[in-house]
Amino acid sequence: MPNYRNNYDLSSFVNKHENETIYIIGTGPSLADLTPGQIKKIEADCISIGVNFCHFLVDPTYWISAGHGCHAAYALEYASESTKLFWSQG
Repeated sequence: MPNYRNNYDLSSFVNKHENETIYIIGTGPSLADLTPGQIKKIEADCISIGVNFCHFLVDPTYWISAGHGCHAAYALEYASESTKLFWSQG
């Protein structure tokens, strides 16, 4: 098993993307409204923060989840290597 990717010091993210557009990718039904072109653009050129199981469809820049461990287990297995993973148990 990998070292759970990396351990990040959250203070290093303060103002990291200041004045940039950041896309928040949820898991609601509107996620299905994204076109393949929009997904490709977000993944290639944009900063994005995804939650829960968004990585079924989009590889975000950052992934955040809290609570159930199945989210973290799935992300460790299937999220792209470039996605920075953050998970909290509560």
